[in-house]
Amino acid sequence: MPTLAQKNHGWGGYEYRGFRTPCSPLCTGASVSWVVNDVRYSDSNPLSESYLQWIGIADVKGPSGCPGSCLGQLGTGADISHDGRKRFYAWYELFCGTGSPCFNLTKIEGFPVNPGDKITAVMTCTAGCTKNNPVQRWSLKLVNSTRRYTWTHNVNWPLALELVHYVIEPVSQTGTADFGISHFSDARVNEGAGFAPARLSMAGNVFGHSGSGANERFVIASPPFGPTSSNFNVCYTRVFSSSDAACGASQYDAGAGPVRHRRKRPR
Repeated sequence: MPTLAQKNHGWGGYEYRGFRTPCSPLCTGASVSWVVNDVRYSDSNPLSESYLQWIGIADVKGPSGCPGSCLGQLGTGADISHDGRKRFYAWYELFCGTGSPCFNLTKIEGFPVNPGDKITAVMTCTAGCTKNNPVQRWSLKLVNSTRRYTWTHNVNWPLALELVHYVIEPVSQTGTADFGISHFSDARVNEGAGFAPARLSMAGNVFGHSGSGANERFVIASPPFGPTSSNFNVCYTRVFSSSDAACGASQYDAGAGPVRHRRKRPR
């Protein structure tokens, strides 16, 4: 088994600045790009499966509820039903267990999302940028550079500004769809001195799993790569192994877009 920083129920990707290490100064902005992957049904759920690609800003380990442990999220998603029907969409959410002004996943109407599209998500605090401030003002920006479409929106989110997430996960209550290998690039963070490369490290590597037994699926991130360690891949797999943890840069051809991950048979 590879040595990874943490395991959780579903997420695969990176946290900045690493597991339980808060931003210093506070993180008041973040951005990352990814390519939308096609999706295949993997038989992990009898009804539907999904995956979400997203960026988020939250607390390291704050009190339950909001303000305190709110998670602001922005991204794209894909669902596939057991009979092969697919749906791609963009979304944003302020997630927390309790409190106000939390709300569920909200889809961005009219935003085009298709397999192969390059998406860039940007979250920027524009006012009230102190920890858990109830009047924090955020600018959300989602760009589909393939379709030349840009969406912007302003929200009041009282975030802790301690941790940035760059991840893939299934939608709650569904199985993990087979998305193959997904490529994230140019992860950036504003930690008090403007947007700069995140320089990710394995200390922030997150791998996820969902289901159990024959229905268990894994979402595993590669080590970061590129001159500023701000790129990484995330792989879907049925079987957890060291080769999947590498999920390496060589498996992504930037000219051809996302490639399919070799499907493995359960041992």
